[in-house]
Amino acid sequence: MRYYDYFIDGLNLLLDYIITNYLVIIGFILFVLGIKLFLKITERKKLDSNSENVINEIRTLDNYWMYCLFSIILGAYLIIKNV
Repeated sequence: MRYYDYFIDGLNLLLDYIITNYLVIIGFILFVLGIKLFLKITERKKLDSNSENVINEIRTLDNYWMYCLFSIILGAYLIIKNV
């Protein structure tokens, strides 16, 4: 019965942390998604640029640079401000 109580207490603490620090979690998610998008953009730029499809993909991904930077900056701000 003791281990069950520890498990319930741990779940309560986790739920309390998620409820009180949801902005930190949202900031972390935005930060990670921004980094993943940044890595995807830089990976696409390394591909062979002779193919017409690759050129179109690079142009499409270049439009996401602003979203990538905004996501990273907003995520970092939410993490720093609310920790």
